[in-house]
Amino acid sequence: MKGRRLGFMATALFTFFFGLLSAWSPTYLSLLLARTLVGFGLGGSSVVFSLCMEFLPASSRGFWLVFMEILWTVGSVSSALLAWLILPHHSWRILVAVSALPFLVLLVFYSWVPESPRYLMVKGDVEGARKVLRQVAYINGAPVPTGNLSLAKLPRQIVCDRAVVKINTPSGRRDETPRQMDQGGIKGAFSIFLQLFSPELKLTTILLWSFFFANAFTYYGLVLLTTELPVKSHDKLLLTETKCMPDGRPGTDVSSYKAVLITSLAELPGLLVACLIVERYGRKASLGALLLGTSLFVAPLWKPLSEMATTSLMFGARSCIMGAFSILWAYAPELYPTKLRSSGLGFSNSAGRIGGFLCPFVAIEMMKNGHRVLSVLLFVAVPLIASMATLLFPIETKGIRLADDIQSD
Repeated sequence: MKGRRLGFMATALFTFFFGLLSAWSPTYLSLLLARTLVGFGLGGSSVVFSLCMEFLPASSRGFWLVFMEILWTVGSVSSALLAWLILPHHSWRILVAVSALPFLVLLVFYSWVPESPRYLMVKGDVEGARKVLRQVAYINGAPVPTGNLSLAKLPRQIVCDRAVVKINTPSGRRDETPRQMDQGGIKGAFSIFLQLFSPELKLTTILLWSFFFANAFTYYGLVLLTTELPVKSHDKLLLTETKCMPDGRPGTDVSSYKAVLITSLAELPGLLVACLIVERYGRKASLGALLLGTSLFVAPLWKPLSEMATTSLMFGARSCIMGAFSILWAYAPELYPTKLRSSGLGFSNSAGRIGGFLCPFVAIEMMKNGHRVLSVLLFVAVPLIASMATLLFPIETKGIRLADDIQSD
């Protein structure tokens, strides 16, 4: 494990490079490979959540982590607008190249990104943690608290699959430091992977992987359904079909761009609702309610409806699933201790990518082959089952301090 800052830079650099390379792909196979690597790079974005949450107070941590997801929606809306502006007149290559540029901005900001002092303490770099805290105090115009840094001074516990696991760290003398983090490289990554399936965390890990799969499957499936669902107009069934022009422009109807933009904007009310309920009702109840709402909005789409009704239902479904996804992103890293937090969230996000990989076969292929009812049924069943499964999570993390390590009683 090399720290949050290095992960931040590596993710941005990797994704920017292959995102830009995608625009110049000469063949379909090379484009497929480049976009696969872009997706691989995006999987590392979880490090941003780990870094941010370790600076947040427990009393409002959930609110601010969910609030961060608004920036995801800003990106979604911006992508929809860019597609509407670029694709009717220019090749898809221009859109792909422009979409990679924000990662260049992240690289510019890298020098201002601090390392997590909590991570530094667990690693054993007490002086590095002091330096970051002095910087934080300076920026906020506050004095640096006196005394020695010690993880034992942090109220910490983690409720795992079996019981509450208390964390004990030596303290008292100035020269005492926490034990070192696991070594890096393939061996270190494998060691972390095994720890995620330790008796204390096994159920939590399996549940998180399943929930990320369900959320990604539903979220990206709804994005694809936006332009795939046939609608009724004057008692006639209108089908949508996209063909690419020789110059690289997709022959997409303007109504498709409008539908994507409207449903992308739907994520904003979903995020606002999530911000309001996550600290009041807790992670589990909020997550379950929004997943249930997703199922209820999708269910009527089993039959063709008017364009207005279809767009309205998709609006509600996108609101709920985005709110649920944002709470899951806040909840997941809270369930892991510092040494496993970023990696645990990253592995969970990777499991979610499997859902994103499978959903096109349901949202596009099944629709085109006339299996509308079965396709919609799957997008109803997956979030519904996940909603009920929230009861299985062993801990509600609302207001609980982050754990730094796991040590069985």
